[in-house]
Order: sequence, then structure tokens, then C-alpha cells
Amino acid sequence: MLIFKILNFKFTVVLLFVLFFSGAGRVIRGDEMDGVKNEEKIKIENFNHSDSFLKFSWHETKIIFGITTKGLVNEVTDYQSLAMLASAGGVVYLLSLDENNQQQIVEDANILGSNGHKFADNMGNLLNAQILQGGLYLWAYGSGNNKLLDFCREVVAAEFITIAQTIAISAIPFHERPVYRRGEEEESEDSTFNKILHGASSFPSGHAISSSVLMFKSWEHFGWKAGVPATALNLYICWARVEEGKHYLTDVFGTIALAGVASYATSGIISEIIGNLEKDKGIAISILPHFEENGLGASLLFKF
Repeated sequence: MLIFKILNFKFTVVLLFVLFFSGAGRVIRGDEMDGVKNEEKIKIENFNHSDSFLKFSWHETKIIFGITTKGLVNEVTDYQSLAMLASAGGVVYLLSLDENNQQQIVEDANILGSNGHKFADNMGNLLNAQILQGGLYLWAYGSGNNKLLDFCREVVAAEFITIAQTIAISAIPFHERPVYRRGEEEESEDSTFNKILHGASSFPSGHAISSSVLMFKSWEHFGWKAGVPATALNLYICWARVEEGKHYLTDVFGTIALAGVASYATSGIISEIIGNLEKDKGIAISILPHFEENGLGASLLFKF
């Protein structure tokens, strides 16, 4: 009977949501992560804040690169990360079966209006441009705030991972934007900045990348005082993109899921990265040229 199919569908969606957020909850709680809630543990830091800004920048580049690469490895080797990715994929698939009706309901609500949509569009672009993150980094540098510094490191690394995954996944044909599908807009009307994250599909949403990462990391590092505003901002951006007809619910949920897994995978590893740098195990990039009969080649080696 149809009623049992509907109940079974909803039960499956709820179950997959629970599986995903059981992992995301560990990030939000933060109490199980190494050196996040405990101020004393955070002070595993070899940087002298009286050093030059250039030295600081190079030091942070190596740390962020280490967190990013280690986070990518964690995503494919940690069972909780894999379970979160699998359950999120299940939710996206099930939601996609009824995405047109969902889209119509959200668009008909028209809560924000055109001005609200435009503000959300600009806010998403500004966050993705790393302007806020750069300001927080400078604040941490100037004040010697190691807790804020760790927050910035993990945020930037998780965003790099999510941006790379979003660009790669959007190259896979899934569905085009609702406004494109209905013939209301052409892709050529979009700004150059918006086209950067566009691929063959509107899935996942590029605008929600940074706001989603900030949501998870704000809860993890600073609790509800930062987590609640960050969550409100992310929900606002996600809702606006769907209400404007730029994305489906599956698109914004897909980004939230990718950001949640990246946030989880980059948590609690700063001490290990800094320890490797201090032991001179840190990050090295080697380019080895190859000269062959048919032409030239090169190998890129990473050590971390």
C-alpha cells in the first residue's frame, strides 16, 4: 500500500539523517577532540608571535597543508567518516526522488524576497573568498590567541577539502539548476565568480561551503555562543539559494554533508601535524623531471 511506502521512505530518511549526524555530533560536541576544549592542550605551539609576518605565513601554510592532506586521508580511512558519507549519499538519493515538489514548496513560501536572496548570494561569495577567515587569522596573529589560531587552521583546511570535492562532484551530470531547467535564466547571466564552482550539475551548492564549515567548527571550538549564530547564517544562505531557484534541497544538504565530514576529518590532528614539523618530518614537495624519447614528464611527490 502507498501509506506503507511513504512511511518506509520517511523512516529510511530519518535513519540516514541519524547516522550522519551521529558523526557530525562528535564534531559539534568537541569534547572528544584532541586539544579543542582544553586550553592547556592547545598550547602545543612552536611559533613565536614576535616573528615576522612572512615567517608566520609560511609556518601556517605548512600546517594548513598538513591538516588538509591528513584530513583527506582520514575521510577514506576512518570508519565514522565513511559511514557519514554513505548515509549522506543515501539521504541525497532519497530526497532527489521528490525534489521538484520540495522545490515548489520552498519557492512558493517566498519568505526572503529578492533582496534577501541577493544578500545571501553576496554573503556566500564573501565567505568563500576567505575574507572573514583572513581577518580572524590576523586577529589571532596579532593577539597571540592560540585557540582562535587553531580554529582558523581547521576551518581553512576543511574548506579547501570541501571546495575541491564540490568542484569535482559538480562535474558529474546530476541535475541542472531549477531556474535553468525551467528556462527562466541562462548560465551566461551569472557572474564570473559564481561560474567558478559551476559544473555539469548544481549539486552540491558552492555558496554554502564556507558557511557550512564555519557552522561545524564554531560549535566544536566555541560552543553554542558561536555555534548558534553560525548555524543561523548557514541555514539562511541555504534556504535563500533554494527559495531563489538556484539549488534544490539535495544540493545544499550535499554541501552540509561534505562540510560535516571534512570538519570531522580535520579535528584533533593539529598536534600531530605540528609535532611532525618540529621533528623535521613536516611537509616537503619534490618535483622530479623525466626525460624520455617521446617527450618530457614530471613526478610530484608529497611528504608529510
